[in-house]
Amino acid sequence: MKPYEVFGLFIRCVGLVLALVGLHGLYRAIIMLVQNISAVSFMPLIFGIPTLALGVWFLRGAPWLMLFSYRQGQMKE
Repeated sequence: MKPYEVFGLFIRCVGLVLALVGLHGLYRAIIMLVQNISAVSFMPLIFGIPTLALGVWFLRGAPWLMLFSYRQGQMKE
C-alpha cells in the first residue's frame, strides 16, 4: 500500500469512530428529550450533530484533507 492509501484508510477509520460517537450523542439526546425537555437535554445534540457530520465526511474520504496532505501528482503515482 502506498502512503496516501494508508492515510486514507486511517482517515476512514477515524471517520467511523466519529460517526459512532455522533450517533451515540444523538441517541442520548433523543432519550433525554423524551424523558424531560430542558436545556441539558440539548447538549448532546450540540456535540452529536457536528461529530456525526465530521464522521460522515471522513468516511467519504475527506477529499479536501487528502488534497491538502498529498499533492495530486503524489496520489496518481
